[in-house]
Amino acid sequence: MGMKQIIESWRGFAGATTKLYHYSELDDNSSVLDPQHFLTHRNPYTRRDYATSGFPRIFFYTDLDNVEEQIASGRNLYYAEVPTQQIYDIIADPDNLKDMSKGPYGLSLIFDKLFQNIVDQGYKGAYYNIGNDAGVVVWFEPISVTKMEVA
Repeated sequence: MGMKQIIESWRGFAGATTKLYHYSELDDNSSVLDPQHFLTHRNPYTRRDYATSGFPRIFFYTDLDNVEEQIASGRNLYYAEVPTQQIYDIIADPDNLKDMSKGPYGLSLIFDKLFQNIVDQGYKGAYYNIGNDAGVVVWFEPISVTKMEVA
């Protein structure tokens, strides 16, 4: 079952949570990540994503079996658990926010506008796929994370 189906299945359960994974050079047992910090402290891999949108956000993986090696290498693994209902599924786009976020003539998606529309609808994060179909969630607010021990 893919992340999309998991999110759709979980949306019906008010208490459901989703575990998100973040790689960082931090070495604390826990920390609070702030999207504003990442506007000026980007690694080379997220710079490409920020070329698409400068909207402040923190990147999380949803599946440890589908992680980009260049991101994980030499970094510590952190996790956060968030209410699933706070994550907007961009792929399914149930509120048609992509249509509301297109540029002139409806030809291209403006990601800054899409992320703002998602936040305006009350969501704190958004789910989508990158490159090799790795599921990611971008989070738009400060979030507490806890270090994981990797076996």
